[in-house]
Amino acid sequence: MTGYSGGMTALSEATSIQDTATPPGRTSIVRAIDVPEWPDLPELVLELLQDIESERDDEPAGVRPWDLAHLPEEAREPVGQWLHDVARWLNRSYAWQAETVIPPCWPQHPHIALDLAVIAFGRLLSYQSATTTHPARWHDDLQAFYHRTSLALGTGASDCRAGRHETRPAAVDIATYEHLTEQGRATRSTR
Repeated sequence: MTGYSGGMTALSEATSIQDTATPPGRTSIVRAIDVPEWPDLPELVLELLQDIESERDDEPAGVRPWDLAHLPEEAREPVGQWLHDVARWLNRSYAWQAETVIPPCWPQHPHIALDLAVIAFGRLLSYQSATTTHPARWHDDLQAFYHRTSLALGTGASDCRAGRHETRPAAVDIATYEHLTEQGRATRSTR
């Protein structure tokens, strides 16, 4: 990180000055910041990401761990556990309002699980940036994730966030769609 050392030194010096200037009985703002550590990636997921980095542009073939629909069986448990840790981290770091709480039943909501994977891996990539542009964009993506989650949960959002998950409210509509789709296929195949 050449080029930033002077700025970092200046920041350290400013922080020291602030710390010594804190009145007795008050906590320094710098010391009061309580951001939990980002969850460590499981070894298998690290290997998948390294495989992606070593791919050639003309031969992309590696497993994308953010594509939950195509995860190999051996990656499902470690990715799922890591996403659980990420959901906890997001709740501890960002959930100040009810609509920003990721419900504990998120694995039972495919729309949340699929979106959470993209948000989690997107954060990994954005914070590797040398500037703040990508992390700032990630925060925009996070707000969009919360919006999509609230829309998809609909009226059941508060129940799910309180740990009272109910089966998919649109299950009847989906069953009807699947039934009609099967009927349509059967009709077309008999022609």
